[in-house]
Amino acid sequence: MEVLEEEFPVIVRRHEIVRGTGGAGSSPGGDGTVKEITFLQAASVTFMTTRRTTSPYGLAGGAPGCPGGQWVRSSSHGLRAVSASSTHQLERNDSITLQTPGGGGWGDVASLGGLVEEDVEGLG
Repeated sequence: MEVLEEEFPVIVRRHEIVRGTGGAGSSPGGDGTVKEITFLQAASVTFMTTRRTTSPYGLAGGAPGCPGGQWVRSSSHGLRAVSASSTHQLERNDSITLQTPGGGGWGDVASLGGLVEEDVEGLG
């Protein structure tokens, strides 16, 4: 059980890694996560997020990660993407989905000398 569920009247429906969201590189960026939360009573929710329109940059030839996003699902408006900095009044059984951005990669993929990601993971 999520600690969040112990402290607040919510159910965490999903919390997982979003594969493929980290940027490519000799050291790939980390993948982002997604969390979906359903509210068991009316609530006010504020998002204060970044990297929604601009991808997290890569360094030393690494590729950028994927940007994140946030969505609200309500009985009155259905599923809709919402602004990175915004406040929403939710009713009972409404939910939010928050996806964090993937990290930018570091180093040029060409420096791997033809190895693919699966080969690199096997070296550890």
